[in-house]
Amino acid sequence: MKAAVFELARPETLDDALALLADADGDARVLAGGQSLVPMLHMRLVQPSLVIDLERVTGLSGVSVDDDVIHIGAMTRYTDLERNADIASHVPLISTAVHCVGDRQVRNRGTIGGSLAQADPVGEMPLTCLALGVDVVARSATGTRTIPIDDFLVGAYTTDLDDDELIEAVRIPDRK
Repeated sequence: MKAAVFELARPETLDDALALLADADGDARVLAGGQSLVPMLHMRLVQPSLVIDLERVTGLSGVSVDDDVIHIGAMTRYTDLERNADIASHVPLISTAVHCVGDRQVRNRGTIGGSLAQADPVGEMPLTCLALGVDVVARSATGTRTIPIDDFLVGAYTTDLDDDELIEAVRIPDRK
């Protein structure tokens, strides 16, 4: 099956992406790596009128450690998590879980934020993040909020993200 017709937006800034999301009035989906969303589009499980591709948006990827918290940008790809020394040192469970994610092609495209946003029940990252007790940093055009993973994951394919929000980052308490 092929996806229903939708408009594709490729913003270059986070503010532009958030404005598009706000203007879509609940009829948009955010494309991060696409490993969960693209099959859902093709099966017509979701049929948004707008897909907002975050590929060109800067500042949404990377890993940093400060004040006993590990910050992972939402657009950080699995392959980058796999190779990151801070992740291996501070949260080895993520390093282990990433090796179970699909194949090399999936790990080269898939992102931690995309996986969490889709809340796919067969995905490794939602369960891993639940076990680690992460906080999800959600952002909209009107502000930012931090959501404990227990509250963020509502059910299969369902999160606590509002229609005008996207995942900006994941924060993990450093238990090292």
